[in-house]
Amino acid sequence: MLSMLMTTEYAPAEDRHEPQQLLIHIAGGEREALAELYQRTRSAVYGLALSYLKNAQDAQNLTQDVYVQVWDRAEQYRPTGSPMGWLLAVCRNLCLTRLRREERHAALSEEEWDAIPARECGLDADERTLLQGALASLTDEERRIVLLHAVTGLKHREIAALLELPLPTVLSKYHRALKNLLLVLESMETKQNKQRHQEGVARAKNSGKYVGRKKLVVDPNLFRQVAEDFRSHKIAEKEAMYRTGISSRSTFYRRLKEI
Repeated sequence: MLSMLMTTEYAPAEDRHEPQQLLIHIAGGEREALAELYQRTRSAVYGLALSYLKNAQDAQNLTQDVYVQVWDRAEQYRPTGSPMGWLLAVCRNLCLTRLRREERHAALSEEEWDAIPARECGLDADERTLLQGALASLTDEERRIVLLHAVTGLKHREIAALLELPLPTVLSKYHRALKNLLLVLESMETKQNKQRHQEGVARAKNSGKYVGRKKLVVDPNLFRQVAEDFRSHKIAEKEAMYRTGISSRSTFYRRLKEI
């Protein structure tokens, strides 16, 4: 799941140049190019707006404002820069203007994170649920950096320029965020797998198909001999467990106490 976050590029190189051509056509007054740009980039723009405004409806409204500005200002774009970076800079500036005006800093709800289409990150529903929970463990700035890299394909230096942060700061926050995400995801996946197992056992019991774990049968005479050899330090713990067929240390020592 984290592989998409750790790649240098999110989309093939040729795809990253397409917004540039669209901006040139938009500057020439082609509304079809604006519609195409909107379809290709709206999720990234909306995701960035949502990370700042923390309100789904406000983010949707601001996303529309971004493309209005793109239509009005497309001729200001210079092909030497990143087209996606330019577009997101428009979005960021609008977000900051609104935040300064409203002085609002709310928490982002799970429902609002759900508004970002899962297909944009190539995740299925279960993976997206895990990722959303993990992203909630990050700071706003860390989450913004990770999403900008994963969803928009911006390079770290482009993110640094967009957020007006030093490149070392972006790299540090990005790698710290990935480390935290990995730890959280591992914990959440363990809990999810445990829950699925319990649900499977419950269904099997209800259908009468659950037989439980097979009881471990160890020859009493064999175990006594192995226990004697182990206690007299003739064999090590690993060999004793191997000879008795017991794989759990707790089970092995519990059996030792019983004899």
